[in-house]
Amino acid sequence: MQLQHWKTALVTTLCAVACSQLGLAQVAPPAIAGTWECTLDNGYHYESTLKISPAGPGKWAGIGTNKQTTAPFHKKLVGTQSQVIIYASPGHPNHFYFTSSGPDDPNPSARGPWKQEYTGTLDKARLHWTVVHTNSGGKATWPCECVRHNLQVEKSKRTVERKEVAGGRPDDEP
Repeated sequence: MQLQHWKTALVTTLCAVACSQLGLAQVAPPAIAGTWECTLDNGYHYESTLKISPAGPGKWAGIGTNKQTTAPFHKKLVGTQSQVIIYASPGHPNHFYFTSSGPDDPNPSARGPWKQEYTGTLDKARLHWTVVHTNSGGKATWPCECVRHNLQVEKSKRTVERKEVAGGRPDDEP
């Protein structure tokens, strides 16, 4: 083996070893697992809870629960759950996507099959989704914002702790 080929092989091997160690050349997977409180406004107001858990490299299982809506034709969906698989966007840290669909949109002006394509980004304690909704009535795009539930609970606990330290009971008004 010529000297220049030996050096190339050594450098290639060392690079492969370095790139296989997390922290040296790979980015840790984004921390989206947890419970999120989500809101979407498209002329109607929707609130849901999204529970996300790891499901393998670059993907997560999501269970969404419809909590409330002002859309009369979607009221029957309150309390129902949907399951999705959320995928990391290759080459784009903190970017995600998933798709959901169904056989019949209960919107009376657009009955028939529907599909929603979600693309999102993680920004600290917020997931920002863009929802592209397609049905027989056409295509519409809406923003959806999700806040990590654990942080809302932690904020409440810190408020209670501050009141207790100040000498008041947790249920005292400030």
